[in-house]
This record gives sequence, structure tokens and C-alpha cells, in this order.
Amino acid sequence: MDFGTRIKNLRLERNLTQEQLANKLNLSKANISKYESNDIEPNLKTICQLSELFDVSFDYLFGNLKQEKPIAVSSNNNDIEKIVDEILHNNSLTLGGEQISGKDLELLKNSLRSTIDMAKNMNKK
Repeated sequence: MDFGTRIKNLRLERNLTQEQLANKLNLSKANISKYESNDIEPNLKTICQLSELFDVSFDYLFGNLKQEKPIAVSSNNNDIEKIVDEILHNNSLTLGGEQISGKDLELLKNSLRSTIDMAKNMNKK
């Protein structure tokens, strides 16, 4: 998905008009229209504002990620099993920016489960 389409979709998902988005960013409605049609690209300041306003990463804005936010792992959680469990419950995992689905996703989940089980057994010894 290109940048303009991504911005338009994010705007529509949040029920904003081009004019409302322009006001939030202190821009003209014409600029928002040009961004959405890929006629011009926003400057870095505007990209930062868009990222913050829509609560998405730069990678997501530019189409490098399929999901809005990567899985966040709490920095105070150092229990590997809990971290992996959190990952396993997400069905929209990506690898290198590409969505993992179907058999590949199940294979990855099974591999992670097996690795955790093996590590728990080794830790007992």
C-alpha cells in the first residue's frame, strides 16, 4: 500500500475529513489531498506529526509493515515464556515486514512452543 492510500485509510478509520486532519497538523486541506494522491510528500516534521497523531510507526506509514503497531513486550517482563506466549496469541505476525500466515504461522508457533518446553526441561536439570 502506498503512502497516500495509507494516510487516507488512517484518516477515514478515525472519521476525519481532510479539512479536520489539516487543522490538526496546521496544514492546508490541499496539502492533505496532495499527500493522499501521492502528488507531494510531506516533510519530516509532518511525517512525525502523522505518526504521532495516528499512533503508528514510520514503517507502517510507508508500507513497510502490514500492521499498525509491532507487538510491544513490556520491558519489566523478563519471563521468556510469558513473552513468547504474548507473541503466540497474535495472529498478525510479520517477518521482514511481510505478514506470516497459514502453515508458516503455525510452524513458527509450534517451533516456539517446542523451544520453550525444551528450555524448561534443560533448566530443571
